[in-house]
Amino acid sequence: MSVLPNLSVSNVFIQPAGVYSPVTPPPLVTLVNGINNARTNFPNHAFGRLGDVLATPELTMASPYILSTNTVQIANDAVVERIPQQILGLLHGPEQPPRFVVYSYGQALKPAGPRSFFTGSGGYFGLCTNYQITAEVATRAVVRVDGAPTKPRTVIESFNVLPPD
Repeated sequence: MSVLPNLSVSNVFIQPAGVYSPVTPPPLVTLVNGINNARTNFPNHAFGRLGDVLATPELTMASPYILSTNTVQIANDAVVERIPQQILGLLHGPEQPPRFVVYSYGQALKPAGPRSFFTGSGGYFGLCTNYQITAEVATRAVVRVDGAPTKPRTVIESFNVLPPD
């Protein structure tokens, strides 16, 4: 993986940690320690979502790979966001089963009147062509699919009848 120490220095590749002194750890160890320290602020010392890893200052502004110039860090987006830009595509969060939100809408109908029926000849004789709505209902359901793809099983997590507008 490459990093930008600042805008005046071209890409630098992150080197393996190798053998190091705990007093002055190499930048990669500082980065890993920063990630581990950030995890301690989350329940069960684990990131709950993929974006939680971005709470690690060592991945951005406190990166050991950003060079300081006259004690002022060059804080350009290209420099600061270089590490997250490269690692987020390689990370994945806890696997979640697929979920779907299903909206349904139904109406109860009745013929609008005696003139609503087709009285001509042919196959459509007696067919109702005009209806009156007598009731309506709309629902929302959240459905989870467990066991996919080998033995899928749907579980309804929530079901609500939606209020009229």
